[in-house]
This record gives sequence, structure tokens and C-alpha cells, in this order.
Amino acid sequence: MIPAPELIEPAFEFCFELRVDVADAIPVGGSDEGEGLHFAGITGGAFEGPACAGASCPAVATGGTAAASPCGSTRAT
Repeated sequence: MIPAPELIEPAFEFCFELRVDVADAIPVGGSDEGEGLHFAGITGGAFEGPACAGASCPAVATGGTAAASPCGSTRAT
């Protein structure tokens, strides 16, 4: 029998805090109310961490994809 590989210990590092405003959910799948997938766009907000900060732009939904245009300020250290 082949021995199981040794598991690594996960390590996490704080990157940033994200605070966003979210629009009402829009159902995008399923046949019954409350069933299936839902999409909720980000309408604004901000993020900040040790090496970055900035504003969140509203998402633009097009054909099932979302993109955000640059806005606000950012900084990198």
C-alpha cells in the first residue's frame, strides 16, 4: 500500500479588508422562487490593507460577465 502524502500546515496572511454595498439579488437560474443561482452586484464600497487601499466601483453586468472600471484611489507600498 502506498503511504498517504504528508499534509502541509496551512498558513494565512492578512491581505485586506473589503467593505462593499450590495444590490438586491437577481435570480438567474432555477424554476422555483428561491431556487437556483442569484447575482448581487457590488454598488460601491472600499478596501484597505497593509499594502493597498481604494474604492470599489459598481460592477457592470454584460452577457453574464461583470467588469469594474477604475475609480477612487489606490496606493501600493
